[in-house]
Amino acid sequence: MYSILIPVYNFPVADLVHKLLQMGRKLNTPFEIILGDDGSPNVTQTGMEGLNNIPEVTIYRMNHNTGRSAIRNFLGSKANYDYLLFLDDDGWPEVEDFLASYVNIATQHDVLCGGRSYSSEKPKETSELLHWLYGSKREVQSATERKTNPYEGFQTNNFWIRKSVFISTGFDTRIKSYGHEDTLFGFELQKKGIKIHHIDNPMRHLGLVKNVEFLEKTKLALQNLAYLQHSGSTIETKLTKTYQSLAAKKLINLSRISLRAIISVLEQNLLSKNPILTALDSYKLYYYIEYIRKLDQ
Repeated sequence: MYSILIPVYNFPVADLVHKLLQMGRKLNTPFEIILGDDGSPNVTQTGMEGLNNIPEVTIYRMNHNTGRSAIRNFLGSKANYDYLLFLDDDGWPEVEDFLASYVNIATQHDVLCGGRSYSSEKPKETSELLHWLYGSKREVQSATERKTNPYEGFQTNNFWIRKSVFISTGFDTRIKSYGHEDTLFGFELQKKGIKIHHIDNPMRHLGLVKNVEFLEKTKLALQNLAYLQHSGSTIETKLTKTYQSLAAKKLINLSRISLRAIISVLEQNLLSKNPILTALDSYKLYYYIEYIRKLDQ
């Protein structure tokens, strides 16, 4: 018995719900779908009105945006079953046995992570190219790849978890804006000795954002990461390891000055028709250094 939990924010979710209902009803396992609208400015855009009378579906609406961590904790508290499947509203199952792949091995693991995918075709809108390129090259990893660093590879867009484990861990509600709530949750599981089992059962990411918005979200995530590190949370990412290496060599200030001199060039590239991911790496390092510096003042 399992609960599918989907935080919703201003994205059309009805097609996904109907697809999951179709899949779930084919299995001999009781299930429910709980939607939590987290203060969408345009509720009609979500398409949830037409889902109200479906027996398996329950809808909650927040009167304001509570944040990505809080809404997931809320949905977990409302679940009626022993296993939880968290999905993002802008995902789509890649295969017809998506739910069965989780249900068939549910009792063998405390946490399962299915991964994500992106379209193999470039978006028609070049203004969405940066998000697609980053997602395709950096976020998409096979289960084998994710298993090499299972906790750092944890993603919230598509994971199955025993309810008791989720309730005892939960997402850190200090993180209200976009970014790194998944990183922190993964490392909390690691601290508790709870294993994450990675499988190839991806959800395709549909909600590409414009390049400008992608960079703004990137900076929000970097602020979160800087705040967490500064407040004593031990989180290791490629970026934090780079920062620590520079710090050990006393090269932080030199790196900051060098990157500041080219930051406008980096941004121009990232907003262009031919963005380069190494430019994004440098862009992220600069802003991470700046956010850490401000917190240290």
